[in-house]
Amino acid sequence: MISTISSTVLGFWGLDRVAKAIADRLHMHHLVFTNVVIVILTILSSIGIFIGRFLRIHTIYLFLTPEQFIKPLLNMWSSSALLFIGLLTIIQLLFFYLIKLIQLNHFQDE
Repeated sequence: MISTISSTVLGFWGLDRVAKAIADRLHMHHLVFTNVVIVILTILSSIGIFIGRFLRIHTIYLFLTPEQFIKPLLNMWSSSALLFIGLLTIIQLLFFYLIKLIQLNHFQDE
């Protein structure tokens, strides 16, 4: 349980850092742009989790047998897949912004 929580917090910290680095690199220092990047990366993460969890596709297949990698990806888009990806994205974003809120309140109290 402790490793799960610490890994989640570390992952969200990394997500925040990557989003800020992308915003810095593109010289887009608006909070809205950073939040859009976070949402896009979270959606991509949800798609990756779906692929790994349900399609059981590994990256090595992309190099060894590309047709066995690409075909399932093109055929995976169903209503249940979109529902899973959407719900997982919402859950990840809720946890991310909850941790950001806790962090913000913690630093304001000091």
